Amino acid sequence: RAAGIREISTVGKNVRFAPVVLPESRTIRLNRMFPKSIVKSQLETILVPRPGTPGQTGRPLEGIALLEWARLVIDSVIDPKE
Repeated sequence: RAAGIREISTVGKNVRFAPVVLPESRTIRLNRMFPKSIVKSQLETILVPRPGTPGQTGRPLEGIALLEWARLVIDSVIDPKE
């Protein structure tokens, strides 16, 4: 439930979404769409690798681009309109 998300924060190279409880099908989708994501069921948290700009000197997304990406994670994995 996206409405239930109370926290979206950057943690190192990841973005944390909490609280999030995913059924197995969406956990599989999460790992397919965002490889190296971590699901911490006990903490009702998912950690998704923070995207960056392409290239060897790529920088992590910031500002509006990061917010748009977070919306993509919510709409495609956490609370899809299936």
